[in-house]
Amino acid sequence: MKKRYDHHLEGSLQIYWDLVELKSLLRQGWLKSGIDANICESVADHSFGTAVLALFLCPAHLNKQRVLEMAILHETGEVITGDITPHDGISEKEKNHLETKAVEKIFSQLENSEYWLNLWLDFEEGRTAEGCFVKQLDKLEMAFQAKMYSKLTGKDMGKFYKSAENVMQDNTLKKLLEKITDC
Repeated sequence: MKKRYDHHLEGSLQIYWDLVELKSLLRQGWLKSGIDANICESVADHSFGTAVLALFLCPAHLNKQRVLEMAILHETGEVITGDITPHDGISEKEKNHLETKAVEKIFSQLENSEYWLNLWLDFEEGRTAEGCFVKQLDKLEMAFQAKMYSKLTGKDMGKFYKSAENVMQDNTLKKLLEKITDC
């Protein structure tokens, strides 16, 4: 992992330097599934895709600003922890602990750090309807990416579709996932 920038910047500027590190962090699950690094998406690419889905699919009864904030920031902990996958030999409990500590450290630079930490925890734990919705978008975006890689490489990406199916609750998102896996 790259060293954090140290420009002695205040809160929001320092957090910018921290979070843009996600642009150079490749998604490890794809690499471990044989996707070449030259075409592998970054964590920031994934967050952007999740945010685009949030922008256009957020139901009217949810707080769209909160949904978008979560979608953009849901991978924040990976700035420090890296992209931990199930194949890394780290339990889900330990992964959650490491990411929570990382997010606390990153957001501690901000005066309103508690807001951002609670936003991230909402996504992570599905505390609200918004958090549950973004968790589903996270997996839907992964399924879209899996479909793209399957078409590009001919590799079987079934395990990624199955992972997405396991969290889908929203009927609209379920239908989109079915369309992805059927085409």
